[in-house]
Amino acid sequence: MPSTPSHLTQAVMAELVGLSQDMGEDIAQRSKARRVVADLLKALEEDNADTAARILENRTEQLTDIYPRAKTTLEKLRLDLNRRQEDQLRDTCNKLEEYCRAERVSLKGKSPKYTADHLLDLVCHAMRQGGSRGLPSYPKSLWTLIVCPTMPSRWQPVSWPIGAASQVG
Repeated sequence: MPSTPSHLTQAVMAELVGLSQDMGEDIAQRSKARRVVADLLKALEEDNADTAARILENRTEQLTDIYPRAKTTLEKLRLDLNRRQEDQLRDTCNKLEEYCRAERVSLKGKSPKYTADHLLDLVCHAMRQGGSRGLPSYPKSLWTLIVCPTMPSRWQPVSWPIGAASQVG
């Protein structure tokens, strides 16, 4: 004689299946939140303010939905990153001005927008790593190697290091 579960056992089993699915969704959300924290920690350990700022901008909702207390911590981090990026932008603009003074290149404008040599528009950005001239985009490490054949020879390889990213247009 086969044993069949009672109606109560079947109802409990259905509830347990639903609970298991809810737990699976909860675990997935917590895993995503854990990944956000791990990525933030990695960016901060590597002193990569731009990556940390992008994570704060795009992914922290996954964390704060599950852990609302994280909002104050993330807000403190956002304030610190904004300060650091402003410092980095100021440093980059200072280096540009020093380079142009040393090379006797005319530089008009005010941080972060300049016109160099009466024809080259430069815009420094705190949030972007890299630079662009027209449509192509360049990572920060390649920025110092950009060569523009139509520019005077003093603009060919740019020899000053860029801390914050720049856009040339």
